[in-house]
Amino acid sequence: MGLRGPRPTPTSVLTLRNSSLLPQRVGEPTGSEGPALLLPFVASDERARWFFDKLIEDLRRLGVYAAEDFAAHNRWAALMAEMERADAEVRRDGLVIETAQGKWQNPMKKVRDDAWAEASRIGKEFGLTPASRVGLVSSRKQKGDASGIEQLLKTKTA
Repeated sequence: MGLRGPRPTPTSVLTLRNSSLLPQRVGEPTGSEGPALLLPFVASDERARWFFDKLIEDLRRLGVYAAEDFAAHNRWAALMAEMERADAEVRRDGLVIETAQGKWQNPMKKVRDDAWAEASRIGKEFGLTPASRVGLVSSRKQKGDASGIEQLLKTKTA
């Protein structure tokens, strides 16, 4: 096969340009005026998906959700799931493990601590710490309404 020519211009671009080619695409489906669809969740872990859904719910309630940040949202959710799994192993095996070479610090402690540090750093960008929440302006959050993240923290510490 030879060269096929230029790639077709998307209908949305033709609409913005008020192009004469637009009437040729009459059978093409159009989008709705509803809420923006979420970009795909890329982690395959179910627990990470749970953290992702809680984060999005919280950010929407605060009125600061932006779909463009999906990569950071995914990373935060994956880190929280990783931290939770590592913490479960540390609790099960203890801080010190015994091997043929002697006693060593459980390597999952470092995994847990590193995941927590990175998740905390990313979380500050979304307003998930008290200090970073000070600058957020929320018109949607009602007084006395605990957010998804606040509920999560209450269940983990209680």
